Amino acid sequence: MADPATSEREREQSKLRADLEVVRRYGESHSRDFVDVLFENEPSVRLVALMTGEEVEAHGSALHRLVRYPNQLEIRHAPHSREHLEEICAYVAEINRSLPGVIMGWGIAGGRVAVQLRADQEELAHRLLQRFTNALTLQVGAFFYPPTATGDEHKTPAVAPSRLPVLSRDEFGVTLDDEITVASGKTVRGTLRVHNYGGDDAVIDTNGTLTATVIDAATGEIVGGFVGWQTAPLVRFRVSAGETVSIPLLVGTASTATRLGYALPPGRWEIEVPVSIEDRGTFRTPPLPLVITPSEKSES
Repeated sequence: MADPATSEREREQSKLRADLEVVRRYGESHSRDFVDVLFENEPSVRLVALMTGEEVEAHGSALHRLVRYPNQLEIRHAPHSREHLEEICAYVAEINRSLPGVIMGWGIAGGRVAVQLRADQEELAHRLLQRFTNALTLQVGAFFYPPTATGDEHKTPAVAPSRLPVLSRDEFGVTLDDEITVASGKTVRGTLRVHNYGGDDAVIDTNGTLTATVIDAATGEIVGGFVGWQTAPLVRFRVSAGETVSIPLLVGTASTATRLGYALPPGRWEIEVPVSIEDRGTFRTPPLPLVITPSEKSES
């Protein structure tokens, strides 16, 4: 059942889509001063147009005459021009070319450049922050950088916090092709082998790969995993009765437990793999071994 608050927010945003395009077109013709336009949902759904320069009020008056719902349009002064933010993006792109893999994503959002770094890249985050100060929103692994004064460092992690039911050992056996070893903060690919002991075929839904969560072996707590963008095609693996299939596996080491820092420290850990089986539901595998080695600092 849909959340009523979510449904109402979606309806309001849909209503404002035409106004969003009006503001974007206006921005294209006033590119020197226009920075961005975005939705904000609290305390109410509205569009926020970010402008810079000395004509913010004049732009606001013009935009309020152009849109259909002027009471749901806020004009806000932005401290950084679009040109400056695009220069920062170009600088980040150059780092990405020279050090592939350390930057998970970047782009202009909310009047700043949002940059997501690999979980072992605190040093790079520090350098970027020193150079560009408040023109950046930085994320290292699953957490903001630097941590907020309230200790609320979390961004919503890509690792699911809830615990799924365990995959039946009577119906399925799961093993790794080989022990997985990965440097702290990095991501590695492996292979999960699934054997069907049951009498019926099973279809496993994936996006082309399965993504592991990292577990504290002593407590069973989810403490990390992969954080970043993934493509989302539907790729199905059919496991016929009595047969085994090999499915690509993605294992990341970004921490989602603040006590452990940005990257999971070296040691012996365990992984569980969420597995979605068509017409049956989503389960987690029994724990499988993971070895995390010291971070390789040469790339940062």
